[in-house]
Amino acid sequence: MNIYVNDAPTQTESNQSLAAFLANMELDLTKSLAVAINDNVISKSDWSNHQLQADDRLLLIAPVSGG
Repeated sequence: MNIYVNDAPTQTESNQSLAAFLANMELDLTKSLAVAINDNVISKSDWSNHQLQADDRLLLIAPVSGG
């Protein structure tokens, strides 16, 4: 199915949780990451329960240190 990650079209499996999708992206989930889907922030405790839907728009935001 097609979803959008930071506005980039991305193919993923149907019936996949947000947690599984993020793990497949090989992100370091031990670090801070904010996720919004269709302009709604999803708390980390809900990632494993949130099922992705076709045409979802994910916004992934990770803090960056520096100055």
